[in-house]
Amino acid sequence: GDINAVNQPSTIVTIEAGSDNLDPDSARFLNSAGQQVDQLMQLGLTSLGESLTYSVAADGSSVTAMAGATVVFVATIDAVAQPNGDLEATLQLDLQRPLDHLDSDKLNLPFVIIATDNDGTNTNAGVFQVEIDDGANPHLVNGAGVALDEAGIAGGGSVSGQGNLDVNVGSDQIVFVGFAAGSKQPDLTSGGEAIQYQLSGDGQTLTGYTTDPSDPVFVISLLNPPAPEADSNIAYNVELFQPLDQQDDNGGRLDPLSIPVTVRVVDSDNDGTHVDLDITVSDSGDPTAVIVDDLAVAEAPSKIDELLG
Repeated sequence: GDINAVNQPSTIVTIEAGSDNLDPDSARFLNSAGQQVDQLMQLGLTSLGESLTYSVAADGSSVTAMAGATVVFVATIDAVAQPNGDLEATLQLDLQRPLDHLDSDKLNLPFVIIATDNDGTNTNAGVFQVEIDDGANPHLVNGAGVALDEAGIAGGGSVSGQGNLDVNVGSDQIVFVGFAAGSKQPDLTSGGEAIQYQLSGDGQTLTGYTTDPSDPVFVISLLNPPAPEADSNIAYNVELFQPLDQQDDNGGRLDPLSIPVTVRVVDSDNDGTHVDLDITVSDSGDPTAVIVDDLAVAEAPSKIDELLG
């Protein structure tokens, strides 16, 4: 999510001369009557949810966008004289904070540019666009998983374990990491009854239950928030209170049983992805073995009598 010189947007424009050569030092942003600020204000741009305000340097050399007291970008222009009297101007944007791409993955920022020739005559103003594309989306990567054994819940106890996942920031600030809605969670059963899900208000705790959330089958909680603007790691805890049915849709045995609970991440542009946690539960033991003693069988009655003594 870092903004650096490699991905700074820019564009090259040509300012055409009339009968006299243009002065490269005269290329500037036009705001004598608020033209430049008006063009940008019409876009209604925000950065991390804060509305932008704009100012133009007195000599027209730069345009600065602010979100509160924070600089979002500074636009500058550098012009080079051409043999035919035109100017080749590079419009550079020093983007220091992400812009919100709420309705589109592309933003076009208008800049009003003017120049003066060697006789002191101004060119007509031109509006040039700088395109800013939305960057990479955030994503989640499983770290250490959790493997539980139902043997630990014998006698009414519980068994728990901790895992973690990596949160990789894209080009925008992370605003949410939490569990997906219950309808997006795995189909599981316990004692033949379907698992239902209850999600906490902040999305950080998921409770799986059959009839009463206060009598859960399992509870999974995220233990720490992500860093908004840097890659980070989140720990989670899984606590199992009741056994799960370890069967597939056809009644076949599944041991260990995967519990692919879904966690999602969302950034300030409302871009998001999800990952299924690496959680497994092993049965507390194989079904009781049935032992059959050897049985001697004879067809002749006399032999049966002998066997029965």
